[in-house]
Amino acid sequence: MKKSILTIAFSLIILNSFSQGKPYSLNTVYDAYPNLLNKGVTYFNRSAPGQIFLSHNLIIADSSNTAKSTATFYGTVNINGTLNVIPVPSVVNLGTSQTFVMVSKDTLKITTSQLVSGNVGQLVRPSPDALIFLTGSDYSSTTDSTTFSNAKISAAAAYTYIVDKVPTYTFSAGAVNIGTVNTGHGAGFFVAGVYKGTSTASTSAGGIVTLSGTGDFIFYFNGTLTTGANTRFILTNGATASHVFFASSGAVTTGANSTLVGTFISPSAMTTGANTNLTGRLLSTAAAVHTGASNSLIIPTN
Repeated sequence: MKKSILTIAFSLIILNSFSQGKPYSLNTVYDAYPNLLNKGVTYFNRSAPGQIFLSHNLIIADSSNTAKSTATFYGTVNINGTLNVIPVPSVVNLGTSQTFVMVSKDTLKITTSQLVSGNVGQLVRPSPDALIFLTGSDYSSTTDSTTFSNAKISAAAAYTYIVDKVPTYTFSAGAVNIGTVNTGHGAGFFVAGVYKGTSTASTSAGGIVTLSGTGDFIFYFNGTLTTGANTRFILTNGATASHVFFASSGAVTTGANSTLVGTFISPSAMTTGANTNLTGRLLSTAAAVHTGASNSLIIPTN
């Protein structure tokens, strides 16, 4: 089969990182170059104007990113243009709570100063308010009840979505240590999927949880979720914090000096240990959030 060379001389938008098996999108390709497919590129079909996704296979999609057809492109792609990184959205829709790093249905309790990036919503502002904002704003039922209320509603909807989602892996009955459990890829090692447990979940002190690959990592436990001191969550092979979700029916407690990633959602209380570093969110839909001393709570950007 004859190979072709496709040269693209306009802006390229990349979804996720640039590597095999991940989608890449070109905007305005058909609008700017309507005759492109007649210029020696003959191994894929145009279904509708919009975006092209270049991965190992070529997927043509419309402007809403809905795939229309697939085909393999045989040849070399030369790209001359500007590269802009745009994250692929998660299947878990956080709605307006997506911009919040913390939501507390009750009074937010703070131990010493907290470095935060993202909006914070609480029933009543803590006194003294020791939040140090890198970005975002502070919302409460008295200062902006609508914004705060909408964030709570969105977080609750996301929690319900996770609870109702069909699991791709179900843990054995009873308590689960997610730092040592083996789902087929090694102890504490997870690929993208939906994981559900019937009881509590935890990590031991110094526990390591590895999340590997692209896609969504969704965990739900029908009980409390507790991480031991010095726990580390590690992202590898394209995994990103914005695609990690931990939901639990019971209280969420993180151990001191832990480095964690992901959005934690629960109708119960949340408590972080001293020196917790979280790239994610703490969203309590019906209880209080209590942060330990010298936390760093940063909303995911990818």
